[in-house]
Amino acid sequence: MVDWRTAPCGVSQGLYITDGTGRNICLVFNKAHTPLIAAAPDMLEALKAMTKLYVDFVNSGDCGCWDPERIDEVKLARAAIAKAEGK
Repeated sequence: MVDWRTAPCGVSQGLYITDGTGRNICLVFNKAHTPLIAAAPDMLEALKAMTKLYVDFVNSGDCGCWDPERIDEVKLARAAIAKAEGK
């Protein structure tokens, strides 16, 4: 788990996103977005884990027999993961 948090910025109206050591990752001026940005690394890891769990379950044959890679939700998850990883 990546420990990103929000921290006040003393010179502007924005907030910093910091890592677990207090190092600044970025400055955000729309405070409504800061919780989402701070949670992004954890959400990426959770999406990767859930996608793998789902695909592995489908491929096990315990819930039918189909290609999980053809399911729209798996395609969306894979696209979001690729986008987050800069691919």
